[in-house]
Amino acid sequence: MLLGLLSILWGGSFFFNGVVLKELPPFTLVFLRVALAALMLLPLLWLYRIRFPSGLSGWMPFIAIGLFNNVLPFSLIVVGQTYIPGGLA
Repeated sequence: MLLGLLSILWGGSFFFNGVVLKELPPFTLVFLRVALAALMLLPLLWLYRIRFPSGLSGWMPFIAIGLFNNVLPFSLIVVGQTYIPGGLA
């Protein structure tokens, strides 16, 4: 049951990317996806009383993780989906 749910969530991401790519450019889609996820996680910071880092040195690890674990992979997947269908990606 969990495997079925996982496949629906994973496959749904490719399906909806394909639908949205007909209307928006790839990098706009990636920006909206990452920004929406960040906005949805902000209340958790407030709930757990986690403060934002101060200064650029505190933000650098978060920027690096965000770029390499979210922005870059999503960008490559979405740009690839503009050339081949999501099922083959």
